[in-house]
Amino acid sequence: PYSRQVAECFKTRHTELVVKHHSVDTLPKIVRALDEPVADSAVIPTYFMAEVTKPHVTVVLTGEGADELFGGYSHYKILATADRMAAVSPGAAARWLAGRLESGAASRAADYLGRLRDRASAYLVLKSVFTHQEKMTLYDGGILTNHRLLTPPDEVVRRFLGPGDGPYLHQLLRLDLATWLADDLLVKVDRMTMAHAVEARVPYLDHRVVEAVMRMPPAWKLRLFEGKRILRRAAEPLLPANIVQRRKTGFAVPVGEWAAGDLREVVMDLLGPDSVRRRGLFQPDTIFALLNRPKYSMFERRQLWTLLTLEMWC
Repeated sequence: PYSRQVAECFKTRHTELVVKHHSVDTLPKIVRALDEPVADSAVIPTYFMAEVTKPHVTVVLTGEGADELFGGYSHYKILATADRMAAVSPGAAARWLAGRLESGAASRAADYLGRLRDRASAYLVLKSVFTHQEKMTLYDGGILTNHRLLTPPDEVVRRFLGPGDGPYLHQLLRLDLATWLADDLLVKVDRMTMAHAVEARVPYLDHRVVEAVMRMPPAWKLRLFEGKRILRRAAEPLLPANIVQRRKTGFAVPVGEWAAGDLREVVMDLLGPDSVRRRGLFQPDTIFALLNRPKYSMFERRQLWTLLTLEMWC
């Protein structure tokens, strides 16, 4: 409805597509088009959006980069606020954080607050699909041995999050610009559009825009839980007030509902004990326990999608 409202405001042509669970029959084609296992469930709507776009236009503008430049993601608000609160009252920070994460994520919240003296370690607790401890129970023994040879993720994060390296929010933005944006979002949109010979352009990432925005003070981007402050102000003369003020909504896919419902058979075929043993990467008991959760938390949904993507790619 919000997209429709904006289209009506500017009198542009508007096309709507509802992606239903049966559309996931296309998943093998989507994963093949990615070339590598990019575990972002938003590939599904992006793929179908490019498909319905192709008959009309060949080049499109997309919004990648705006959140990483202007502080749009909710985790910026959570991390920056909890970081400040914990310096004054760890107990209050714990209660505040627990109220903002789904049920089932309480252990992550507690673990995060226990690590706040080390920002890189704390960041990984809230942002990792699988924590270090979870990987120890997930990986097969042979993988565990080889895993020790890899660069630990905290070493990558530590390059960006450290004392004396500018405002904490800007550290988070630089980290996401260098990793999440470059290695996930831009890969996803490029390969899903090119799968239909559509070319995506990213105006927010014009180097002059990036350079100007990264020089702006943090308060221009995030303040009192309002993200993208300066971008919202710039949009006020252009857009209806309810569009400018509304909360960010991710390009989400109901992975948990699909996996527990009509796609249950597909999921069990891909990640059932026999399939997992044949692949030889993971512990079947750990994955079996994940598949049989009565309800998936936000982290478990991401874990499930990551494992499904990897298996389909293999």
